Amino acid sequence: RLICGDSNDFSFGNGTTDSPFSISAWINVSSLLFGPRPIVAKNNSSQQEYTFYVDTNGALFFILYDTLGASADHATISSASAGTISTGSWFHVVASYSGSGVAGMGMFVNGSALSTTASTNNYTAMDNGTADFLIGKDQVIRKIWSGNIDEVSLWDKKLDSSDASSLYNGGTPTDLTGMSNLVGWWRMGDPTGTAAFPTIVDQSTNSNDGTMTSMTSSDIETVVP
Repeated sequence: RLICGDSNDFSFGNGTTDSPFSISAWINVSSLLFGPRPIVAKNNSSQQEYTFYVDTNGALFFILYDTLGASADHATISSASAGTISTGSWFHVVASYSGSGVAGMGMFVNGSALSTTASTNNYTAMDNGTADFLIGKDQVIRKIWSGNIDEVSLWDKKLDSSDASSLYNGGTPTDLTGMSNLVGWWRMGDPTGTAAFPTIVDQSTNSNDGTMTSMTSSDIETVVP
Protein backbone atom coordinates (compact mmCIF):
# COMPACT_ATOMS: atom_id res chain seq x y z
CA ARG A 1 0.00 0.00 0.00
CA LEU A 2 1.04 3.58 -0.65
CA ILE A 3 0.57 6.43 1.83
CA CYS A 4 0.59 9.89 0.23
CA GLY A 5 -0.21 11.95 3.32
CA ASP A 6 -2.84 14.63 3.68
CA SER A 7 -3.02 17.70 1.44
CA ASN A 8 -5.67 20.17 0.37
CA ASP A 9 -4.93 18.85 -3.13
CA PHE A 10 -6.75 15.66 -2.10
CA SER A 11 -9.94 17.21 -0.65
CA PHE A 12 -12.95 18.27 -2.71
CA GLY A 13 -15.51 19.52 -0.20
CA ASN A 14 -15.78 22.13 2.54
CA GLY A 15 -18.73 20.72 4.46
CA THR A 16 -21.19 22.88 2.53
CA THR A 17 -20.42 22.29 -1.14
CA ASP A 18 -18.38 19.86 -3.19
CA SER A 19 -16.12 20.47 -6.18
CA PRO A 20 -15.57 18.07 -9.09
CA PHE A 21 -12.93 15.35 -8.93
CA SER A 22 -12.04 12.01 -10.49
CA ILE A 23 -9.85 8.99 -9.83
CA SER A 24 -8.21 6.92 -12.57
CA ALA A 25 -6.17 3.72 -12.20
CA TRP A 26 -5.08 0.52 -13.90
CA ILE A 27 -5.85 -2.51 -11.73
CA ASN A 28 -5.14 -6.23 -11.86
CA VAL A 29 -6.67 -7.99 -8.87
CA SER A 30 -5.37 -11.43 -7.92
CA SER A 31 -8.07 -12.27 -5.37
CA LEU A 32 -11.50 -10.95 -4.47
CA LEU A 33 -11.93 -13.27 -1.51
CA PHE A 34 -12.23 -11.61 1.87
CA GLY A 35 -12.72 -8.24 0.13
CA PRO A 36 -13.56 -5.47 -0.55
CA ARG A 37 -10.31 -4.54 -2.33
CA PRO A 38 -9.58 -0.80 -2.04
CA ILE A 39 -8.09 1.05 -5.01
CA VAL A 40 -7.98 4.54 -3.49
CA ALA A 41 -9.31 5.91 -0.21
CA LYS A 42 -9.02 9.08 1.86
CA ASN A 43 -10.36 8.06 5.21
CA ASN A 44 -9.84 6.83 8.72
CA SER A 45 -12.34 6.04 11.45
CA SER A 46 -13.32 9.67 12.09
CA GLN A 47 -12.12 11.44 8.95
CA GLN A 48 -13.90 9.82 6.03
CA GLU A 49 -14.03 11.67 2.71
CA TYR A 50 -14.18 9.12 -0.14
CA THR A 51 -13.30 5.58 -1.17
CA PHE A 52 -13.16 3.64 -4.46
CA TYR A 53 -13.02 -0.14 -4.28
CA VAL A 54 -13.79 -3.50 -5.91
CA ASP A 55 -16.26 -5.65 -3.99
CA THR A 56 -16.08 -9.43 -3.63
CA ASN A 57 -18.41 -9.95 -6.62
CA GLY A 58 -16.31 -7.72 -8.93
CA ALA A 59 -18.57 -4.69 -8.57
CA LEU A 60 -17.02 -1.24 -8.31
CA PHE A 61 -18.11 1.07 -5.49
CA PHE A 62 -17.50 4.82 -5.30
CA ILE A 63 -18.61 6.35 -1.98
CA LEU A 64 -18.48 9.91 -0.62
CA TYR A 65 -18.97 10.84 3.07
CA ASP A 66 -20.10 14.18 4.46
CA THR A 67 -19.31 14.12 8.20
CA LEU A 68 -16.17 13.77 10.28
CA GLY A 69 -17.57 11.92 13.26
CA ALA A 70 -17.94 8.29 14.25
CA SER A 71 -18.70 5.89 11.39
CA ALA A 72 -22.33 5.46 12.44
CA ASP A 73 -22.88 9.19 12.00
CA HIS A 74 -21.72 9.37 8.39
CA ALA A 75 -24.15 10.49 5.72
CA THR A 76 -23.11 9.10 2.34
CA ILE A 77 -23.76 9.01 -1.34
CA SER A 78 -22.59 6.07 -3.38
CA SER A 79 -22.62 4.60 -6.85
CA ALA A 80 -22.21 0.87 -7.47
CA SER A 81 -21.82 -1.19 -10.63
CA ALA A 82 -22.78 -4.77 -11.34
CA GLY A 83 -19.99 -7.35 -11.14
CA THR A 84 -17.48 -6.09 -13.70
CA ILE A 85 -13.93 -6.75 -12.51
CA SER A 86 -12.49 -10.26 -12.71
CA THR A 87 -9.20 -11.60 -11.40
CA GLY A 88 -6.01 -12.01 -13.40
CA SER A 89 -6.56 -9.29 -16.04
CA TRP A 90 -5.80 -5.59 -16.33
CA PHE A 91 -8.70 -3.14 -16.25
CA HIS A 92 -8.68 0.63 -16.52
CA VAL A 93 -11.14 2.13 -14.04
CA VAL A 94 -12.40 5.66 -13.49
CA ALA A 95 -14.59 7.12 -10.74
CA SER A 96 -15.86 10.62 -11.55
CA TYR A 97 -17.92 13.22 -9.71
CA SER A 98 -19.34 16.54 -10.87
CA GLY A 99 -19.68 17.98 -7.35
CA SER A 100 -23.46 18.08 -7.57
CA GLY A 101 -24.66 15.14 -5.53
CA VAL A 102 -25.43 11.55 -6.38
CA ALA A 103 -26.65 12.38 -9.88
CA GLY A 104 -23.16 13.65 -10.68
CA MET A 105 -21.39 10.36 -9.95
CA GLY A 106 -20.19 7.99 -12.66
CA MET A 107 -17.77 5.14 -13.33
CA PHE A 108 -15.99 3.79 -16.40
CA VAL A 109 -14.17 0.55 -17.19
CA ASN A 110 -11.84 0.29 -20.19
CA GLY A 111 -13.18 3.56 -21.57
CA SER A 112 -16.87 2.62 -21.39
CA ALA A 113 -19.45 4.01 -18.98
CA LEU A 114 -20.90 1.56 -16.47
CA SER A 115 -24.54 1.16 -15.69
CA THR A 116 -24.76 1.98 -11.99
CA THR A 117 -27.21 2.12 -9.14
CA ALA A 118 -27.05 5.09 -6.79
CA SER A 119 -28.04 5.65 -3.19
CA THR A 120 -28.00 8.57 -0.79
CA ASN A 121 -28.24 9.05 2.98
CA ASN A 122 -28.91 12.71 3.86
CA TYR A 123 -25.75 13.79 2.10
CA THR A 124 -24.75 17.46 1.84
CA ALA A 125 -21.02 17.67 1.08
CA MET A 126 -17.65 16.19 2.01
CA ASP A 127 -15.54 17.88 4.66
CA ASN A 128 -11.87 18.71 4.25
CA GLY A 129 -10.48 16.18 6.70
CA THR A 130 -7.01 15.16 7.79
CA ALA A 131 -6.95 11.50 6.69
CA ASP A 132 -4.12 10.32 4.46
CA PHE A 133 -4.66 9.72 0.76
CA LEU A 134 -4.10 5.97 0.37
CA ILE A 135 -3.53 3.74 -2.64
CA GLY A 136 -4.31 0.08 -2.08
CA LYS A 137 -5.70 0.48 1.44
CA ASP A 138 -8.87 1.56 3.23
CA GLN A 139 -8.32 2.57 6.86
CA VAL A 140 -11.96 2.12 7.87
CA ILE A 141 -12.73 -1.37 6.57
CA ARG A 142 -9.11 -2.45 7.28
CA LYS A 143 -8.65 -4.02 3.87
CA ILE A 144 -5.72 -3.91 1.44
CA TRP A 145 -5.32 -4.50 -2.28
CA SER A 146 -4.48 -7.96 -3.63
CA GLY A 147 -2.67 -7.82 -6.99
CA ASN A 148 -1.22 -4.91 -8.98
CA ILE A 149 -2.14 -1.23 -9.27
CA ASP A 150 -0.53 1.07 -11.82
CA GLU A 151 -0.77 4.62 -13.18
CA VAL A 152 -3.00 6.08 -10.47
CA SER A 153 -4.11 9.64 -11.18
CA LEU A 154 -6.31 12.18 -9.39
CA TRP A 155 -8.08 15.05 -11.16
CA ASP A 156 -9.94 18.18 -10.02
CA LYS A 157 -12.58 17.80 -12.72
CA LYS A 158 -15.25 15.28 -13.66
CA LEU A 159 -13.79 12.97 -16.30
CA ASP A 160 -16.33 12.27 -19.03
CA SER A 161 -16.59 9.40 -21.50
CA SER A 162 -14.15 11.05 -23.91
CA ASP A 163 -11.60 11.51 -21.12
CA ALA A 164 -12.03 7.91 -19.94
CA SER A 165 -11.56 6.60 -23.47
CA SER A 166 -8.45 8.73 -23.92
CA LEU A 167 -6.94 7.49 -20.65
CA TYR A 168 -7.71 3.89 -21.55
CA ASN A 169 -6.06 4.47 -24.94
CA GLY A 170 -6.98 1.10 -26.36
CA GLY A 171 -5.30 -0.73 -23.50
CA THR A 172 -2.06 1.26 -23.30
CA PRO A 173 -1.79 3.86 -20.50
CA THR A 174 -1.66 7.46 -21.72
CA ASP A 175 1.24 9.76 -20.87
CA LEU A 176 -0.33 12.41 -18.63
CA THR A 177 2.57 14.88 -18.74
CA GLY A 178 1.31 18.45 -18.99
CA MET A 179 -2.40 17.58 -18.89
CA SER A 180 -4.66 20.18 -17.26
CA ASN A 181 -6.59 19.50 -14.04
CA LEU A 182 -4.13 16.77 -13.01
CA VAL A 183 -3.85 16.80 -9.20
CA GLY A 184 -1.69 13.71 -8.66
CA TRP A 185 -0.04 11.00 -10.75
CA TRP A 186 1.69 8.00 -9.22
CA ARG A 187 3.28 5.69 -11.79
CA MET A 188 4.04 3.03 -9.17
CA GLY A 189 7.70 2.62 -10.01
CA ASP A 190 8.01 4.04 -13.51
CA PRO A 191 10.22 5.63 -14.67
CA THR A 192 12.78 5.13 -11.87
CA GLY A 193 11.67 1.66 -10.79
CA THR A 194 13.13 0.01 -7.73
CA ALA A 195 15.78 2.74 -7.38
CA ALA A 196 13.00 4.91 -5.90
CA PHE A 197 12.04 2.51 -3.11
CA PRO A 198 10.29 3.26 -0.77
CA THR A 199 9.21 6.52 -2.43
CA ILE A 200 6.77 6.60 -5.33
CA VAL A 201 7.07 10.04 -6.91
CA ASP A 202 4.00 12.15 -7.66
CA GLN A 203 4.61 13.05 -11.30
CA SER A 204 2.11 15.94 -11.20
CA THR A 205 3.20 19.48 -10.34
CA ASN A 206 1.98 19.06 -6.73
CA SER A 207 4.76 16.65 -5.68
CA ASN A 208 2.73 14.74 -3.09
CA ASP A 209 5.03 11.71 -3.10
CA GLY A 210 3.86 8.42 -1.64
CA THR A 211 5.68 6.05 0.71
CA MET A 212 5.46 2.29 0.29
CA THR A 213 4.43 0.82 3.64
CA SER A 214 4.82 -2.79 4.84
CA MET A 215 6.39 -3.57 1.47
CA THR A 216 9.82 -4.27 -0.02
CA SER A 217 11.53 -3.11 -3.23
CA SER A 218 10.55 -6.41 -4.87
CA ASP A 219 6.91 -5.33 -4.61
CA ILE A 220 7.60 -2.90 -7.47
CA GLU A 221 6.97 -5.26 -10.38
CA THR A 222 7.56 -4.91 -14.09
CA VAL A 223 4.12 -6.34 -14.88
CA VAL A 224 2.28 -3.47 -16.57
CA PRO A 225 -0.91 -3.02 -18.64
